[in-house]
Amino acid sequence: DCFSAAEYDRENPVKNWKSLDERFCATKVIEDYIRELGYNLVTIWECSWKELCRDHKPPNKYHYPGEESYRLSETEIITMVKEGKLFGAIEVDLHVPDDLKPKFSEMTPIFKNIEVTVDDIGTFMRSYLKESGKTFPATKYLIGSMFGNKILLITPLLRWYLKQ
Repeated sequence: DCFSAAEYDRENPVKNWKSLDERFCATKVIEDYIRELGYNLVTIWECSWKELCRDHKPPNKYHYPGEESYRLSETEIITMVKEGKLFGAIEVDLHVPDDLKPKFSEMTPIFKNIEVTVDDIGTFMRSYLKESGKTFPATKYLIGSMFGNKILLITPLLRWYLKQ
């Protein structure tokens, strides 16, 4: 038994089970069934897991065993997006190349939410605010731009950007 379970009342009902002991017995039945099917089942008590995590901190808390086989390089991701083989949401940094800026001069292709403060407005408007005694609180705006950092896009839109 796990020593951390000792602090709980093992005989009174917990959620949908009559007791922790009944939950333990049901788990054992399932474990035995899986082993009978020929699988190598490894179980670990919560207290042992917490101890393992405390003593062996992984360098990346989001790293999972075997994830290396699913990691794609930037080049592989771009290729798969261009070919339409990858679908989902992707966070990117992007910009319009200098040679394409004239093409998008009327309507910028990248839209993003930004917070505009008094420091972001021009000198004329700043002097107007000062003379009139008005204030300019920080405000969020949706703007068109020629670049974006950490923009979340769906892959079909990224594919369109890459084709331009």
